[in-house]
Amino acid sequence: MPICRCSAQTSKSLKEFYTEVSSEDNSGVGGQQMLILIDMIDQLFVETALWGLTSHYDLVILPKDDWKSDWYVKVLASSFGEYRFEYLLPENKRPWKNAVVIGVATNLAEAKKYLLIAMLESEGWQGNTELKKLAEQYI
Repeated sequence: MPICRCSAQTSKSLKEFYTEVSSEDNSGVGGQQMLILIDMIDQLFVETALWGLTSHYDLVILPKDDWKSDWYVKVLASSFGEYRFEYLLPENKRPWKNAVVIGVATNLAEAKKYLLIAMLESEGWQGNTELKKLAEQYI
């Protein structure tokens, strides 16, 4: 199931947004790498609806179409082929308010693992059987 842009941001689809980013000079932001990541997400998640919200060039991945909901996972690609992941720790694991974990994947295979780890560890997709199966397969 393709990741869809949140309905609050209706001017462009995620792919249109990152295609535009890739055609501009954005000081190292990897619009083309984000398009590759979005394609990977679309192929990986067949049953799970995912929603994307762009914040500057970050892709915020949400479990529902609600821009006001808690964010759980953010990704930003560099033009050097790296993916910076950030995920929100669950409230019961936070040493302080809004504590996050940050990591950098250096290739798409690693990005797939980081994405699955971030989705699991953030607990934003609790009970999602497809995520659990993918994690068992790729992590």
